[in-house]
Amino acid sequence: MAAGSDGWVGTGWDWTDAAEIRRRLDGGAGPEHWSGGRPLHRAAVSGSPQVVAELAGRVADVDATGNGVTALWEAVVSRKPDNAWTLAAAGADPWRPSLGGWSPGRLGLAGPAPDLFPVPGGECLTGAERAVAQEAHRLTTELGTFCHDGTGLACVAGTVEGRDLHPGGGPDEHDTPEEVLVSYLYRGNAVAYSCAFAGLRPNDARGVVGPPDARVELPHRDYWDHWR
Repeated sequence: MAAGSDGWVGTGWDWTDAAEIRRRLDGGAGPEHWSGGRPLHRAAVSGSPQVVAELAGRVADVDATGNGVTALWEAVVSRKPDNAWTLAAAGADPWRPSLGGWSPGRLGLAGPAPDLFPVPGGECLTGAERAVAQEAHRLTTELGTFCHDGTGLACVAGTVEGRDLHPGGGPDEHDTPEEVLVSYLYRGNAVAYSCAFAGLRPNDARGVVGPPDARVELPHRDYWDHWR
């Protein structure tokens, strides 16, 4: 390994090649540190189950945190059930509280793979949380997929205002429990997240992709002054 190198130079964001990762580890690459964070966390998001298993067997603590969350949390939030199962099999704790008080296991109950982990007694979603999850599934299904390039979207349902949001960007360490759930359910789906945030319940994507029901000319105003 070259002087000053951590052994991970050139790996990029694709961590699916188990033979390559094993070669780097055997050559001196550290399993605990990578220039972009923790190798196990990166593999949980962008790696294969084989790579996850290789790294999980070499780290000191499979539940070590990076940016406040475990690799298992990252796998669940990224909708990588095979990686999440591999981490749990390696000893990661699905029921360890994380952002907003949610554990990876309990958050997963609201997602597409609710049966991923054995559920201990007392661990379940509330009725309100189940309703949020059901609406997220309905809304993302109804809106479908379409090209977002150049899209400007204003979601208006009442007097709620929000700015500097990161719709579809995933949970943040400062989010409330409700925000963590919604960010997880709508991760990667900015339009559906924005509709849910504003309380809109469209039945299809026509309000985004058209054709419009009406055209409204906005009054002239100093919009920049509005945000000062």
